[in-house]
Amino acid sequence: MIRKEKGFFYGQVLFSFAAVLFTLILVRGREPVISYTFVKGLVLPLLYCFFYLSKWMNCGIFTAAVLTICAVIRFARKEKNIFQNAQTGCLISGLSVLLCFYIVVLKTGYADAWDPSLRTLQVISFIGLESLLIGITGWLRTHGPRSADREFQLPAWLYTAVPIAAILCYIPIVLSGRYVYPQGDDFDYSALCHRVWVEGQGFSGVLKAALAQVAEAYVGWQGTFSSLFLMALQPGVCDTDGYHLVPFLLSFLCIAATCLLFYALLYKICGASKKETVFAASCVSLLIVQLVPAKAHAFFWYNGAIHYMGSFSFLICFLSFVLLACQARTVWKRRIFLILSAPFGILAGGGDLVSGLTGCILIGYLFILFIYLKKKECLKPLLFSGFFLLAAFSANVLSPGFPKRDMRIQQEIEYGAIGSILKSFQVCFTQAAGEFVSWYLLLLLLVLSPVLWNIARRCKFRFPLPGIVSLASYCMLSAMYTPLIFALGEWRLGRIQDIIYFAYVLLLTLNEFYLFGWIQRKKGAEFGFFLSPKTFYALTAAGLVITGLLTVGTPQKVTSAAILDAIRTGEAQRYAACIQRNIDLLETTEETSVQVEKPPRTPTVFVDEEIEPWRCGTAEFFGKEKVYYPDEAE
Repeated sequence: MIRKEKGFFYGQVLFSFAAVLFTLILVRGREPVISYTFVKGLVLPLLYCFFYLSKWMNCGIFTAAVLTICAVIRFARKEKNIFQNAQTGCLISGLSVLLCFYIVVLKTGYADAWDPSLRTLQVISFIGLESLLIGITGWLRTHGPRSADREFQLPAWLYTAVPIAAILCYIPIVLSGRYVYPQGDDFDYSALCHRVWVEGQGFSGVLKAALAQVAEAYVGWQGTFSSLFLMALQPGVCDTDGYHLVPFLLSFLCIAATCLLFYALLYKICGASKKETVFAASCVSLLIVQLVPAKAHAFFWYNGAIHYMGSFSFLICFLSFVLLACQARTVWKRRIFLILSAPFGILAGGGDLVSGLTGCILIGYLFILFIYLKKKECLKPLLFSGFFLLAAFSANVLSPGFPKRDMRIQQEIEYGAIGSILKSFQVCFTQAAGEFVSWYLLLLLLVLSPVLWNIARRCKFRFPLPGIVSLASYCMLSAMYTPLIFALGEWRLGRIQDIIYFAYVLLLTLNEFYLFGWIQRKKGAEFGFFLSPKTFYALTAAGLVITGLLTVGTPQKVTSAAILDAIRTGEAQRYAACIQRNIDLLETTEETSVQVEKPPRTPTVFVDEEIEPWRCGTAEFFGKEKVYYPDEAE
């Protein structure tokens, strides 16, 4: 190696030696809390390492990483030789970080058993990360031009394997319905419809009762009329066993909306093949469904899920039909898509305020885009469809019920209008650059990269102004925080986090695609994929190992894993059995004041602290005067 190569290489070796030595000195004399078998002793440090690396990700780390990569790219233009063998040094420094975790776990029992050791590991991990970024970025910059003309295609079997894997991961969610029961506001909002059904008035009577419920709440509580209507018609309104369909219905709605958007955008507009579209939609919908922050709010509590995840899914469907109408080649197809967009626009605009506001922003973005691209023929379909969403959203926010509701809700912090907007930008950056970033997300962006790269290569669009597109995405995502910050002074409600995460994953994927298109147009039509097949498969294999470890070690992070873990431990069975006994009692007893069992607040994949206790609304739903727990006075 030349002198400069030796300097970089030996610098990484020196860091590795110093990190391991300091860790050994730090934990000397410590007695482990617990001893592990040989295999478990090797696996646990890996789990702790990647778990804490993901936990420590924040906007500061993200900013430092971006600045490091940019600086190395500029430096590598002049000093290419220094990174010729950087991969060896990166391997040594990376293994040294793992070895430090192993030493701490071996000597203390847990990575976080002793705070000084955890803080030391945090510093070592940050320096190691910077070292890896410098080495890998420099090495890719040095070796990239030699592989730039290569065409990289994924193997054919992978286009089938990924959708199948997504379906297999979806099965536990569908089957979990047997353990899911109404809770919180499910009983309150559907009590009138249930009473009408019990009285024998049939479906027509139930629909009339739902409309009456909407009219009452619209005047006295809130203007979200489409959500109110769907809340009143929760699947268990006629028979509580029907509620078992909730996980299937809500997750299917989310997946269908994502697939429809990719069909409209990638397949119909950008010219992607069917297998590429299915592959991309499967990857993105898998990540959204499995990694939503508040799982109970997203798919297992109908009232909250249909109001937020449901409304946002309707918005994605609305956007998809608008795009399909704009690209339709025949008049009758355009009319069909416009007709289909209208009800989804009403459902989105009359749902939660975040989805409605986001829809209005999207209409504005599309209007500006069509003007910029001189697509005047697309303006009429946009205005036609947009009218329904804007009208529904206006009726929503101007309802007489909202002022009355605001008077009854205590606001935690008052930021004011301007303060709420500024706070939204701050919170958005913190979550988008830190809290939402995970190994799963990085793996998604990696796996999608060759497919999106090839689609962008064939797309005839020019991909101008990528910075403006990214800024517009950031502004729209920030706007999703504003209504709640303005109304309540906080933003961490689980159901709000779910739809923001939904939007975040979609926007991040589409921005990756747009950036690839811009790079290709800037570098020339023949500019090839930036990773060689060997590098891509190595990184993908490493990502699968990391995410597999995290899924096994922290199953609550992944929806299907959390469900399987709840069934394995018996929490799901105990929760379901308790509620079923309560329902059987309430349906059979003639007493007006009924004592029921207090259901456990686990598993957390089904219940959440933000959701009202189970008995909320049960008295009215089952026609009783009072329903109470044993520890409460009758």
